[in-house]
Amino acid sequence: MSPEAPGVGRGGHVRPVDPGRDMAAIADLIEVAFRGELDRVGRGVVAEMRQLAMLGPLLTVVQHVTTFPSGFVWEQDGRVIGNASINLEDAAAGRWFMSNVAVHPDYQGRGIGRRVVEEALEAIRRRGGRQIILQVRVDNEPAQRLYRRLGFERFDTIVELLRPGLLPFPGRPGIQLHRLGAEEWPALLELARVATPAAVQRVRPLGPHLFRRSPGRRISDWLETLLIGRLNERWAVQDGHSLLGVVSLLADHGPGAARLDIAVRPEARGRLEGPLADAGLAMLGQWGARSVAANVSTEHPQALQALRDRHFLPGRSLDQLVLWLR
Repeated sequence: MSPEAPGVGRGGHVRPVDPGRDMAAIADLIEVAFRGELDRVGRGVVAEMRQLAMLGPLLTVVQHVTTFPSGFVWEQDGRVIGNASINLEDAAAGRWFMSNVAVHPDYQGRGIGRRVVEEALEAIRRRGGRQIILQVRVDNEPAQRLYRRLGFERFDTIVELLRPGLLPFPGRPGIQLHRLGAEEWPALLELARVATPAAVQRVRPLGPHLFRRSPGRRISDWLETLLIGRLNERWAVQDGHSLLGVVSLLADHGPGAARLDIAVRPEARGRLEGPLADAGLAMLGQWGARSVAANVSTEHPQALQALRDRHFLPGRSLDQLVLWLR
């Protein structure tokens, strides 16, 4: 591919990211391009990028000895004005994740975004990648149009929700819940397989490695709970040996929002989402959480409605896209 893109102006070219040289500039670009969109997590990522940038040339060395996001930037007049980051998500599956696709507002509409994305796709092909995943706002029509032209297809849509921290938490409902232990991962995997849409599982297959915690991981989780006060629990409604529904809770004493996730078997949907949400919120309130975040697929409208009924406010809706490399 030629590094020059028609219509972007003289002196513009695409090149691989040099972390030691580009990290601060990419952080600035993301902040400008996504102004008004960055949540607390996004702002934290930008802040972390700025801290990494302080390593300077050492960061380039680190890239060669550890797993580190790579990608491509568009440089024009000595400035980084476009970026696409890529990261290997699953080596065995050949699955890559593309993120931080951004073009400075002053240079949008000139084909720069397409060029950095195409260069990233070509790099993944050269490395033997078999699929590429990214997410894009439902209402970002220029980006949606670009990805459709490149062959991406939607496999899910995720709604980000946030419950403000000043709201009171409900009391614990009368629903009978069982706290899941590490050894109960097979039942959790079985629930995930029946509750997760087939299109999602085609892209990201569910397997034991996602649910079975090694002894080392269990010790690490225990130390995090003991030393930094992290809450990481799953509570289930059971029917014999099967799980009808699970509420997963994750929180710490940092400034970020706690997380609440709900999974329910198809045959139990419409009657368990509300009680599971109430139980999870009650436990988070007792623990000391403030704001609570949740990501819910539009394929689970009962969960979306239950959380909205409990004062969760919808934020971004993000299409999950995949490109299969054949």
